[in-house]
Amino acid sequence: QSGHRFGSEVMDFRLVLMVAGLALVACSPQPAETTSDAAKTSEGAAKPAQIDAGQVRLAGDNITITGPAGTTLAFGSPRDVVDNELARAMGPAFDRSSIDECGAGPMEFTDYSGGLRANFQDSKLVGWTLSREEDESSVMTTRNVGVGTSEQDVKKAYSVQQMTDSTLGDEFYTSDDVGGFFTSNGSGKVVESLFAGTNCFFR
Repeated sequence: QSGHRFGSEVMDFRLVLMVAGLALVACSPQPAETTSDAAKTSEGAAKPAQIDAGQVRLAGDNITITGPAGTTLAFGSPRDVVDNELARAMGPAFDRSSIDECGAGPMEFTDYSGGLRANFQDSKLVGWTLSREEDESSVMTTRNVGVGTSEQDVKKAYSVQQMTDSTLGDEFYTSDDVGGFFTSNGSGKVVESLFAGTNCFFR
């Protein structure tokens, strides 16, 4: 009987230890978030949404800035709005000028890198030109025609009419009221410049 009683006491003691151990586990704090995990969470929360300033695309009656923050600058838009939007997309203008003796009357211009010039009369957007520069330009028409585009690709994008009586060069007009000039290189012609709206051309 003494042996049986001793064995029961040992089992009771083991049960007490097991219960105490479970209590300690239940009451112990959860492992703290590691520094690396906390940093990852912080970095993920701190990253702002990336908003593309957009690409400049040209049409026969407007200049469009694509993307979620973009806008369409129709002919007739105020100059300050046009200048601000184009500067946001292309960087600050590098020149502002004017000519008093254009055929259409006095005109003002704002020039941007990439060969784009915005044309104004009475502080309103009335046209644009895109000219060849040494650096490749990302500015194109809404049909992906730009300076350097081949004559064949222009004719795939637009219905093209050649201006055989132009005094300014190998001039053409498209079905979307976008005009331009080809380089005079025979079968290897490419776009030398593009324009739309009111311009200061001396014919």
